[in-house]
Amino acid sequence: MKPIPPLVSRRHLLAQLGTAAALAPLTAFSQDKASPQVFQRAAKGQIKVGLSAFSFRDHYPFMKGKPNARVKAGSRTVDLPEVIDLAASYGAEGIEVTSYFFKPEFTDADILECKHRAHVNGVTISGTAVGNNLSYDPQNDPRYEEQMTYVKEWIDYAVLMGAPFVRVFAGHAPKNTPEQVANERVISALQTLGEYAGERGIFLGIENHDSVATPERLLTLVKEVDNPWVGINLDNGNFLVDDPYNAFEKCLPHAINVQIKTE
Repeated sequence: MKPIPPLVSRRHLLAQLGTAAALAPLTAFSQDKASPQVFQRAAKGQIKVGLSAFSFRDHYPFMKGKPNARVKAGSRTVDLPEVIDLAASYGAEGIEVTSYFFKPEFTDADILECKHRAHVNGVTISGTAVGNNLSYDPQNDPRYEEQMTYVKEWIDYAVLMGAPFVRVFAGHAPKNTPEQVANERVISALQTLGEYAGERGIFLGIENHDSVATPERLLTLVKEVDNPWVGINLDNGNFLVDDPYNAFEKCLPHAINVQIKTE
């Protein structure tokens, strides 16, 4: 059987990863020592370059438990263990095993297959991610508890796969919800989930995504949670502000994971 050709050339991918590696010196930015949620790092500039499984989102048969509508007819498909192999072949040091791309009705065995594949390839599973929403009304909307249960399940899966980190989202509040009210819901949820995660040695990183498109709102949420296991998943492509570089710099001391996009 002929080997399957790579989805991306190694040279092309390493050129992209070079952009991420260049961010290492950013950790030298001044830090707000008074903030409860600044991570004090013993060494500066030690960012390890990895790959998010989300980068191959057009090639998985399933997305969030349903057939993946992004897959084009006749195109090659992959599963998460194969993407771990690809990450290793590209020279990436880590891989985010994004939860969305497991097959429906997956089992612990599927999680452990990823863990096994990563270890024998010398690739670290750097984290996972859930497509959650923490902005529902906890008093009157049953979806709030559903989302809390969902995130806790993936905290437990992170423990099983040996991932130290789960990226999470504030999501969108129902229409006409004041931002302050939405913030209070997200903060309360992250405080509860942060305690659960911290007891299991798992970091939670809230991403600047969806309704959290400014550094001000992102920092408000993280600082109010005030938990050493809760920080920022910092995405360079998601700030909807005039000066995203300044926004990135403000949030970097609170980051526990950084994502670099080329689109």
